Amino acid sequence: MTLVVIGPVTHDLVVIGDESTRKIGGATYYQSFVFEEFYKDYMAVINCDDESLADEFPSADKVRVILKDNTHFFENNYPFEDNLNVRNQLSNFADIPILKSDLEDILPDEIDAFVLNPLNRHDFPPETIEYLKNFNVPVY
Repeated sequence: MTLVVIGPVTHDLVVIGDESTRKIGGATYYQSFVFEEFYKDYMAVINCDDESLADEFPSADKVRVILKDNTHFFENNYPFEDNLNVRNQLSNFADIPILKSDLEDILPDEIDAFVLNPLNRHDFPPETIEYLKNFNVPVY
């Protein structure tokens, strides 16, 4: 049985003072590290425009990429190096929903539960939620 974690991956820019760093992010990305350690039988399903982002996950072989025409992006700007409590954040709020048709051919046969990680209101249309509920497993 498999835990299936689904949601967008982000390609972020973190600016602290004069230093800039590009990072991968998103709840599905961060949760995959926890599941890799404590729940080995999991699958991460992400949507983005770059399949190579799956290589950043702890086990790329456990990641299924739904290719879309965009990737969620956040810019986190920390203007004061000595005070990381102050942050300005921007996002593209990508409209790249995960559809029932995206999932039909990639989900495993036996599933324990789904963990959904939306970043905005577009990520999981009602039809997708209804489709996942048909598996009769918990949807978190």
